[in-house]
Amino acid sequence: MFASGRHGKPFLAEVRGAFEKVRFNLAHSDDSALIAIAHNREVGIDLERIRDNVESLKLAERFFSPNEFERLRHLPGDQANRLFFTLWTCKEAYLKAVGTGLSFDLDRCEVLPVPEERTARVKLLGESRPHEDWLVRILSLGPDYAGAVAAEGEGWRVRFRQWPEPGSDWLLP
Repeated sequence: MFASGRHGKPFLAEVRGAFEKVRFNLAHSDDSALIAIAHNREVGIDLERIRDNVESLKLAERFFSPNEFERLRHLPGDQANRLFFTLWTCKEAYLKAVGTGLSFDLDRCEVLPVPEERTARVKLLGESRPHEDWLVRILSLGPDYAGAVAAEGEGWRVRFRQWPEPGSDWLLP
């Protein structure tokens, strides 16, 4: 049976055995969706369609840390817009993983991309260092979408499964 936590994070209720340790999260935007499934670790995922009609700098000034806003402010418009959605999905994936969702103030949460990798750490402002027991992976979803998945620990990887698989007929006659 499905249930949800205080801030809406879904979980499996009344399960026994191996399923007790299954954690999952989901996200959707326009006609696409992502589901993250993990075993014995919390997980969060987010997906956003990159839109040009979003005033990303105004939103970043209000909801992002001062350092994040400065990084965006110095980029050309299309690059700033893509980075805005990337940072937003990193923040939201992390906050969904820890179970607070957007009830936590986004400007108190700073995304620190790891140079030369598609990963990031999250630092909660007011704390001296990033949450090193959490990792955010930035997903490569093509030019129209930004996405991220966050989970506890280091020893995990992302595997994509597309559904329906290209060329498959998933509806039964």
